[in-house]
Amino acid sequence: MGSAPFSTCRRFHRNDQRHLAQCIADINLVRRPDLCVMDATEVLATGGPRGPGLVKRPRKVFAGRDPVAVDTYATQLLGVDPKRVLMLDYASRHGLGQSDLRKVRIREIVV
Repeated sequence: MGSAPFSTCRRFHRNDQRHLAQCIADINLVRRPDLCVMDATEVLATGGPRGPGLVKRPRKVFAGRDPVAVDTYATQLLGVDPKRVLMLDYASRHGLGQSDLRKVRIREIVV
């Protein structure tokens, strides 16, 4: 989404949640990310994107080459069932990555 112009993002958000989820999954077909970095040190869990809302502090930063796996891991970290996130379902159907974390190797580095 960050690579799309404002006018495109407005069109993505114009309709219902299914439309937005499909647009986010579709835009990743244009160019699949080489590396996805997730900063989950502090996350606005409700009331996004501007708040106010509940702030969760997982205090983790993680990365991967599979955008679906990275986002699936993030949803679980926040206590959200990934099956309830439409964008993950659509992206998985597009073949953009793996949503079953049992099939992904996760290594944690503690500093």
